[in-house]
Amino acid sequence: MANNTTSLFFLLIIFTVVTLPPYHESAFDFFKLVQQWPPTFCELHGCAQPIIKTFTIHGLWPDNYTTTLGLCTGRKFWSFKDTAFIQNLTVRWPNLKDPSNSEPFWLYEWKKHGTCSENLYPQEAYFKLAMQLYDRLNLLEVLAKSNINPGAISNHLLSQVNNSLVAYTGKVLDFRCQLNQRTPPRNLLKEVVSCYNPSGSAIDCPVSQRSNSCNTHRIIEEGSATTRPPLLKNDNYSYWKNRIRNFLRQDTHVWYVVENGPIIPMKDGPDGTKIPKGILEMNAHEAHLFSMDDKAKNIISCGLDMNQYNRVSACETAKEMWRLLEVTHKGTNQVKETKINMLVQQYEAFKMKEHESINEMYSRFTLIINGLKLLGKTYPEKEVVRKVLRSLPKRWEVKLIVIQEPKDLNVLKLEELVGSLMTHESRSRSMTRKKPPLRRRT
Repeated sequence: MANNTTSLFFLLIIFTVVTLPPYHESAFDFFKLVQQWPPTFCELHGCAQPIIKTFTIHGLWPDNYTTTLGLCTGRKFWSFKDTAFIQNLTVRWPNLKDPSNSEPFWLYEWKKHGTCSENLYPQEAYFKLAMQLYDRLNLLEVLAKSNINPGAISNHLLSQVNNSLVAYTGKVLDFRCQLNQRTPPRNLLKEVVSCYNPSGSAIDCPVSQRSNSCNTHRIIEEGSATTRPPLLKNDNYSYWKNRIRNFLRQDTHVWYVVENGPIIPMKDGPDGTKIPKGILEMNAHEAHLFSMDDKAKNIISCGLDMNQYNRVSACETAKEMWRLLEVTHKGTNQVKETKINMLVQQYEAFKMKEHESINEMYSRFTLIINGLKLLGKTYPEKEVVRKVLRSLPKRWEVKLIVIQEPKDLNVLKLEELVGSLMTHESRSRSMTRKKPPLRRRT
């Protein structure tokens, strides 16, 4: 009897060990905290009322730079018992379809994503980390400081959302949009993704993991009309100045008065000096030239919103308006020198970021170069080419040797260099995709 009891005991132990869920230590490089905007989700998919009007957690997704992680083998989800913990998690990570029953949503996210970081963060630690990262970045509060409403995001505001969050976090985030096909179609901000290393420190979201949906789903916008001047905004003065200058130059007399002041027909005075003619004394041609200043003022005014117009409404001439706008947006000579010095520092310290594409690097670099050019500071093209080459990280060393050996860098064009780098980058990615995927450990 004793032997049978002992045998049964060992069989029970073996059965218990065999049926325990296998534990899988999955390596990962970084986390993606995905915050969703509920009004967009509810408009597209429907959800419980009332609609939540703050960003909520969609998921905390472990991932790596080479393969996409998901559905890792790990321990099964177990229900939380701590009432306060459940309440805190429900507020931050609700099931938008039914906030009163969020556990199925948590179970799904744990099974699909949480298990991939279980080697560092068991279930409760994983959900605690998600809440800590969420509390650290209050998206609604940051956007509100820039007067941005997530429910009214249009294509031209996406750059403002990005600039606002980058200024606050100091890191590059990812944005995901979805196009609502109803009439009229609207590009809706769906999710904002911030990235963190395994210990929870913020990092730039890797280029390979960023979504292009906010660009892919952009509503096609009409180009500017040739009969309507562009509108000046706080952040587009350089663009506006070039555009409206071309607009004003459609009439040579209009542009003349902007540069030189009003054309005032003169006549001989009683003492032999020149004095302005009265409007009734002018011939048709003189009256036409005299009206050019009013025409130029009207064109410039039509390119200003109320706030911008209030700055120049007291100006008597188009020339005064033009100069005041220039000083307001570009600054005095002292401010101009300060801006040049700041951009020069950025130019000298410029480096390509880790996991940044050539196209993204080139976009950042041209912003600095063009900013300096608008302020009157330029570099010889051969110096700019060498600067780009010096900014590349070590992984480009072999390619740099290939580029520099057969070519004279003194005559190499910047666009030619960037094109060559982008071609090499595209081939490298193609070769990486052809490699067989890494097999997961089970």
